[in-house]
Amino acid sequence: MNSLSLRTPKSLFALVLGGPTLVLYTAKHLVRYGPMTLLRNLERIVSDEESWRGSISEHLRVARVMRSRHLRPVMRQYPQLKFRYLFPNLAASFPRMWRRQILLHHYQYLIPRVGEEFFERLMRGAVVLWSGTANGSSQEVRLVFSGKYTHDGDMTLTFAQNASVVYHVAFSIVPGFVVGSKESDVILVGRIQGVPACREAIKAATKACHDVSPPFVLMAAIHGIAQALGIPLIAGLRNAEQVCSDVTFDYDAFWAAFVGTVRGGFCHIDVPIPEKPLTDIARVHRRRTRVKRQLKSVIALNSCRGFRAAAHALRTDPSPSDASMDWQTHLSLE
Repeated sequence: MNSLSLRTPKSLFALVLGGPTLVLYTAKHLVRYGPMTLLRNLERIVSDEESWRGSISEHLRVARVMRSRHLRPVMRQYPQLKFRYLFPNLAASFPRMWRRQILLHHYQYLIPRVGEEFFERLMRGAVVLWSGTANGSSQEVRLVFSGKYTHDGDMTLTFAQNASVVYHVAFSIVPGFVVGSKESDVILVGRIQGVPACREAIKAATKACHDVSPPFVLMAAIHGIAQALGIPLIAGLRNAEQVCSDVTFDYDAFWAAFVGTVRGGFCHIDVPIPEKPLTDIARVHRRRTRVKRQLKSVIALNSCRGFRAAAHALRTDPSPSDASMDWQTHLSLE
């Protein structure tokens, strides 16, 4: 095995002679961590899926991206992020090489499209994309960095009821081929999870949002982010692709509520998210359906505007010329 071959002095000598970049990598890590830590890191990086030189050179490419000015705030707090691809994450069927490519793709896609302050803002605290009030309670959709839970996605949307988080949806921007799509860029939803101790708050939030439950509110926000970034497809993991074995959320049933296409272990949903024709809805439910769709449209619009504002450090308050649009920025559900 490639990882075992690193234990031999001959292989270590060959590694040092592998080129100037590998020499620099070896020297820096010897000084910073010592020989045993260097050896352990090399054993983790090298994979049987490719040559040891290919494994190390590709890892160095990951390290270079992670050293970019945009990601300094992230790496100060989560220096192990560059090793995330070494462990199962996002989808059970993804091999290590795909996981590494996904990690690179997510950040290489975002870096040229956001300002240097974007990740700093995520590290300082959540970015509010939408807020509403109803019956004396408040609801918010926030964008945060996933932190140590990045195995489900690099960014997380949270739904807060009265300032307490009750639901999470995590996602990453991935190359389309990993989910069976011809699109070059896809938002992959890797986790949808409620807070077990907040079931009553989730019920109250659903009622406040005209029977639109928190996971569907968060999907509307992902819709807005996809539109802000110009990404044409959202993919959702189905039950069979879940990395964790103790998942209680029924992903297959959730995705069945959308107009989408099942492709293997993923459900593909176009952006803009299509809706069923109202003629397919029972007449007695059409008015309620219109209200729910209007709310999701408002959330998507505000999330699109909010993400663009956060990405480019713009102020999010509406300008005087936008006064007639205030209801779309701070929607009152009462």
